[in-house]
Amino acid sequence: MKFNEPNNALDMYLDILKKDSTNSNALVGISWLYGKLNYFALGYPYLCSVVELAEVDFDRKLKVAELYLNGKTNRIGEDSINLIYQGLVKDTGLTSVFLSEYVSYLYSRRDYSTAEKYCKTAIRKFPEDYTSWDYYFNILLVLNRVHALNTESLKALEYFPNQAQVYFYVGYSYFLLKKYKESVENLEMGIDYVIENEELEKQFYLTLAECYHNMGKDKESDKYFDNYLAIDSTNAYLMNNYAYYLAKRNNNLNKALQLSRKSIEIEPFNSSFLDTYSWILFTLSEYDKALNYIQRAYKYGGNKNPVILEHYGDILIKLGNTAEAIDRWKDAYQLNKSDKILKKITGAGG
Repeated sequence: MKFNEPNNALDMYLDILKKDSTNSNALVGISWLYGKLNYFALGYPYLCSVVELAEVDFDRKLKVAELYLNGKTNRIGEDSINLIYQGLVKDTGLTSVFLSEYVSYLYSRRDYSTAEKYCKTAIRKFPEDYTSWDYYFNILLVLNRVHALNTESLKALEYFPNQAQVYFYVGYSYFLLKKYKESVENLEMGIDYVIENEELEKQFYLTLAECYHNMGKDKESDKYFDNYLAIDSTNAYLMNNYAYYLAKRNNNLNKALQLSRKSIEIEPFNSSFLDTYSWILFTLSEYDKALNYIQRAYKYGGNKNPVILEHYGDILIKLGNTAEAIDRWKDAYQLNKSDKILKKITGAGG
């Protein structure tokens, strides 16, 4: 690369640095020009110097640094990017927006440990900026630190008493901790704050439906499953669970069958979904049809699932195939030493 014009700005800045190696205007100018010309490797050492200069204000540093930190192109290496970010987050002029940007960068690269560290920094410095809280909660979920999620989301409610997402994290963490009453209390309160956000609304409905199911409150559970389906009728896992719950209660079996059928239309090779459909047919005494679907469930992985194997045996015994039913129950018993399965085996003469 050559800059031969006598009045070229870059040449001028380089000449200044020969006389004064710490001249802030020259260092900023060189790193800016190299960045604009896409010579990032050449400009990077100058940018590092700029980041360390106390006399250059944060906004000016950031304007130059953003040329190098553009995530859409591989402008400088990962280690170099981190050094720039870490230099900037030490600046006294640090903003919550930039700190959240760094957290986002770390999170996207699954560096959850470092991301958590800077989430905590952001929350300490800017507790009323929700962005870093949200990343923090997601990190805790990814790392399966449910107790911490519960504790931290409860703290966040002090700053965001009208934020639906915070109530969801509180409620969801209680759900994961099997504290269903507390979960319902927070979710029922938080759902009133959901505004024009169908994805979040669906998360509330699904968690409430599962909470109420676990509490034995079937009417409330069904209500929230139906609320979810009124927004989105494509969630195969939800439809499978809802159908299975209805079938277990021997309630509204035609609806259960319809929901289950939709789930296997979406995922035709899912052994659990096929098992649910088969079990509903079994409950309706349609044993031949039930056998067809349990065989498919067995073929697509159900041969390692004790519930599916037990159901397979239950269907076979109804069809008079005692020997094979005993074999399937024995397979199930090898995977789950339950008294219920053992009684079926001995009761059939196995």
